[in-house]
Amino acid sequence: MQHAATELFELLKTRLPGILMKEASNTESVYLYLADGYWMAFERSAYRLCTLFPEAIQLPMKVATVPFPIVAAGVPCSSASAVLGRLTCVAHSSVERIYKVAQPWGEVAYCRWHKRMTCGVARPRRSVAAGVGEKTKITKI
Repeated sequence: MQHAATELFELLKTRLPGILMKEASNTESVYLYLADGYWMAFERSAYRLCTLFPEAIQLPMKVATVPFPIVAAGVPCSSASAVLGRLTCVAHSSVERIYKVAQPWGEVAYCRWHKRMTCGVARPRRSVAAGVGEKTKITKI
């Protein structure tokens, strides 16, 4: 899993703006990106992946270059065909997949999920070493 984390951080560093642009109005697709044995999805695609596969790894996070918390979700490649087999794959490469969903999902449900997933991420957290009266820090990736 450590190598997967390294690949995820590289993906965030190099492709996050483009990924977030795709996800901004996405209601009909699941965009997946390969990170060392895991298919990773972000934001709206992560929401859909989690509704299809409740056991998906869910990663709410704060990224320094993005002014709001984001959510990623991942599924092991070994489980992907069972999870995504009901969807139509419309594009694929060795490191990216795009699936169409049969029924678009609602914005309200996505917003509730996103808020629940990120409720503690954006809040400042007290550093373990911080003493009484010291400023708190925001945890960022």
